[in-house]
Amino acid sequence: MINVGNNKTMKTFLLSFVALFILSSCCHCSRNGATQPTPSPRKAQGNKYGMNPDNIKNTELTVSEMVPDGVTVHRRYYHAFVLDGRTVRLTHVEYGRFHDCDSGCFASHICAIEDGGRVELMYAFWTENHEAPKVFKTECPDKGDYPETWPDCVPKGLKHPLLATGEFYKFAKKEAGRGPFRFCVNRFAHDDPEGKMGFNPLKK
Repeated sequence: MINVGNNKTMKTFLLSFVALFILSSCCHCSRNGATQPTPSPRKAQGNKYGMNPDNIKNTELTVSEMVPDGVTVHRRYYHAFVLDGRTVRLTHVEYGRFHDCDSGCFASHICAIEDGGRVELMYAFWTENHEAPKVFKTECPDKGDYPETWPDCVPKGLKHPLLATGEFYKFAKKEAGRGPFRFCVNRFAHDDPEGKMGFNPLKK
């Protein structure tokens, strides 16, 4: 028990305790030692938000081939489709430094198609230059510095036959705006629903 002799000492003690609590809760350290804002408790629930063993296993290609080295991976998701008798996965990985955590936190995103032993970039958005996908310069050699592949680049994943199926189109419409794959399909379902801009290969 702390013995506080007067009101001034008590006030100093309480202010110090509150300051320490705020400082300890406003940031966390990533695996590479960088200090980052802490996501809200809702977003930090690992199993609920994509860091369970199944999601990790089924996004390994995307992370190893596309996510830049030395950054923290926050969330990993996949959705499996059957195409011509084989399993093809749409993956979504969120990584890098968190921003604007007062509004809920956002970071960089990669969406890809994993088909057999290969992975193809479908869409990416990044918040800092060093967080661009590893394959960015190869997939988008003429792209400027704007931190998004769309609309000036058409990565290989956008031309994958999975995207031309009715099953994928229905999935995109369901996920757009609210699902964990909204970052992957919002452009697909909202900006170019008829394929007029060449982003959505499914012609309605």
